[in-house]
Amino acid sequence: MIKKTILLGLLSIGNLGILSAQFVQFSGKIQDSLQQPIVAANVLALQADTQLMDDFAISDYEGIFKLRLQKDIDYIIQISYIGFKSIN
Repeated sequence: MIKKTILLGLLSIGNLGILSAQFVQFSGKIQDSLQQPIVAANVLALQADTQLMDDFAISDYEGIFKLRLQKDIDYIIQISYIGFKSIN
């Protein structure tokens, strides 16, 4: 039975590539408990101190998403998908 939880697999914190002087790219892969990709999951980047949304993405057919984030700001990454429990 598939657990109703989204697993953030292969979170690419080490894959923070510099897009420009003020921005970085944050990417990852969203999978279920059976390591299958979650297609069309919503991924939000909220500033940790203000809760303002800086960017969002929708995972592709391989479960991959990419966010463009401001450098030197702390974020809460929120992932949601219909039928699954949201995670931060």
